[in-house]
Amino acid sequence: MSAVDQNQPLGTPVWIELTVPDLDRARAYYGTVFGWEFGGERSGSGESGSEDPEGRESGSGKSGSEGPDSGNADSPESDSRESGSRGFGSRGFGSGGFENGEPGTGERGSGERGSGESRTRESDRNEFGHRDPRASESGANKPQTNKPQANKPQANESQASKLQANEPQASESRAGDRGGVDCLFRGVPVAGLTRGGTAGWTIYLATDDCDRSAEAVVAAGGVVEVQPHERGDRGRAALVVDPTGARFGLWQGRTLPGCRLVNEPGTLMRNDLITPDPEPAREFYRTVFGFTLDGNEDLPGIDFTFLRRPDGHEIGGVTGNPQAVSGWGTLFLADDADAAAARGAGIGGVVVAAEDTPYGRVVTVRDPFGTEFALGS
Repeated sequence: MSAVDQNQPLGTPVWIELTVPDLDRARAYYGTVFGWEFGGERSGSGESGSEDPEGRESGSGKSGSEGPDSGNADSPESDSRESGSRGFGSRGFGSGGFENGEPGTGERGSGERGSGESRTRESDRNEFGHRDPRASESGANKPQTNKPQANKPQANESQASKLQANEPQASESRAGDRGGVDCLFRGVPVAGLTRGGTAGWTIYLATDDCDRSAEAVVAAGGVVEVQPHERGDRGRAALVVDPTGARFGLWQGRTLPGCRLVNEPGTLMRNDLITPDPEPAREFYRTVFGFTLDGNEDLPGIDFTFLRRPDGHEIGGVTGNPQAVSGWGTLFLADDADAAAARGAGIGGVVVAAEDTPYGRVVTVRDPFGTEFALGS
């Protein structure tokens, strides 16, 4: 388990948010799959309203899933533009970037691709090669080793030409104007749902200056889709697109540092980028976030690069795949990935693929809105 109670270093994936057209249906599905409850309702004004920093509602008394009858759930459509989550087994698991309450102070990697010199001891890993935050950090973690042809993610339809907010705009997010709700696990936020017409998971990377990071994105060849804006007292955020077309957010936390629990069943474990243009992607993230790039000899024939913070802590990776559509994928940990996927299939989801890997079981699923993500156990 990893509890997060303070802001994380620059570039760390800290928050995950799903845009959906139907919040009730999303509550029903994700509540069934993960056992999430829901609170911190945000009004259509985009302000934080009565929510408290932990995401609980004030005075409403509402919690839990209040979705529609699962028997009425339509089968999700297969769309080549879904979020980049497919094939996590071949992109590798490892440290998701979060630290257990405090920023990491791990050894710095070599900063050169292919060196693979910085490693975590086997005793410091859990099932997916993720460094146990309670263990001493002695480097980064080995990624998953599986066939690359499974890496066919679907980028969010909210990329540059699809995002409703893709036109130049002022400081407020149109997405924020749609309202939303927090996904709660053991009473604290572990993800967010936002009402919108285009479905997809969006990861947010940490920054201590959202405006400055947005400027750095543009300087490095990216695009700011939603300008930096206030998210109530929780933080300041922006939505951006890298030069390969992958969309992600920037998060400057205030009362909410991000997901309050990670790296345990029912919570976020890892995000990785898969793209047909890995070199521009690597250069972009290195320039904007100061990441070092480090390959791994355990992945022969796979164009994989670790992304590490300047302190050496691995936050994810980049995989090159000519058949992919650029997108950040999302992996959630589960006690039993197959059982969680089956629960989702009973309420309108689809099991896309399942495979055994050296680090555990990986099941790729598609929710009722057509968004893919991975479950690992």
